[in-house]
Amino acid sequence: AHFDQRKGHRGTVIPTDGTTENLERLKNRSAELAIIQTGGPLPKDVAALAPLYPDVVVVVARKELRISSPADLRGRPIAVGLPGSGMRRVAVEILGQYGFAADASEFRSSYFTELLSDPGLQAAVITTGVLNADLQGMLSTGSFQVVPLREAEALCLRHPHLQPYTIPRGMFRANPPLPAERVETVAATAVLVARKDAGAELVTGALKALYEEGGLVEIPLLIPLSEARLWTQLPIHPAARSYFEPLKGFDSLASVVQSLDSGKELLVAIFAGCYLIWERLRRIRDRAVGQELSAAKERLDRYLNATVQIERAQMGVWERERLIPFLEEVTRIKLEALESLTQEELRGGTQFLIFITQCASLIQKMQLKLEIGAVSRCEEAELARLAQAYLAGSEEPATEKPLESRRLNPAA
Repeated sequence: AHFDQRKGHRGTVIPTDGTTENLERLKNRSAELAIIQTGGPLPKDVAALAPLYPDVVVVVARKELRISSPADLRGRPIAVGLPGSGMRRVAVEILGQYGFAADASEFRSSYFTELLSDPGLQAAVITTGVLNADLQGMLSTGSFQVVPLREAEALCLRHPHLQPYTIPRGMFRANPPLPAERVETVAATAVLVARKDAGAELVTGALKALYEEGGLVEIPLLIPLSEARLWTQLPIHPAARSYFEPLKGFDSLASVVQSLDSGKELLVAIFAGCYLIWERLRRIRDRAVGQELSAAKERLDRYLNATVQIERAQMGVWERERLIPFLEEVTRIKLEALESLTQEELRGGTQFLIFITQCASLIQKMQLKLEIGAVSRCEEAELARLAQAYLAGSEEPATEKPLESRRLNPAA
């Protein structure tokens, strides 16, 4: 949407079968920009604009199979993605490490969601963003497990376009958490590309839409600008390089200064050059601070939403064994927010105050429930003791006050 507004006309998102088709569309000019997955050289007429996000390898299998390694999938039908897709290429690379041939009979040219409708499929090797809605929806059914790649480092050595990646506990479902523990795996990189003859206006507009106009909101796992500047895995479009290195042209300033005849003109030129450099650096710094603040606000929204979900979940719950996990989770969220959200402007805002107040109120409410529950259990124990004494024919000592009297008189 931000790119549409900048260009002045509405762009069109074209569904495709993956990297191979996307590159072909650039070649025949039926698309101006495309997303591909790292794993091979670019065609000579295509250049990268920016790395977008990690394309994480997620190996899933039906839970009842109790798969502990991809090697256990031998002889079982596996969805590896459509022919020509980056997902299929990475699946073949990964499974090749575990002894599968590139044309193994176990491979099925299926999209991974067919696991939900085809009982014959037993597993899938998926390469996608971890926030992919199809992946989240499939795993939320609770019918599948995430299989770790314990040989992740070896895979990355064999295939340099891959990098180690850890899927955090509870990434796909919080209660009960899925995965139940951190899962070691690998990830490729999704990259925005264009033809080398693409105009500077198109390239710069796309990058500004990503890094300056809400890209972090629309792509939460977007690789930050500071890391994208250093990325060198594929050849970069000249206009993208100019965007990432705005100070590159200042190296010609020295030669201009040397051509000045007068000492006065030299001083003026030096002052002007210093001012221009300072102004450019200030803008870059302000832009970086703005991006960090925007990302921090997004994280605060997620923390606040998480506490709201916990408050809804604990309503009507009085059992200690259920309340304790809720209390621990709220405390963890509060501590994590206090450690990560250090921006002074954010902490002084109303939203941060609402979050802290919400955490305190929720913690106090659950602690009160725990105290009330403890008192109730003590009363039940006392009544049981009195009943047992009565049935045994014993009498309470004359100095012992009835239960109701002791409850009403705290001094007793």
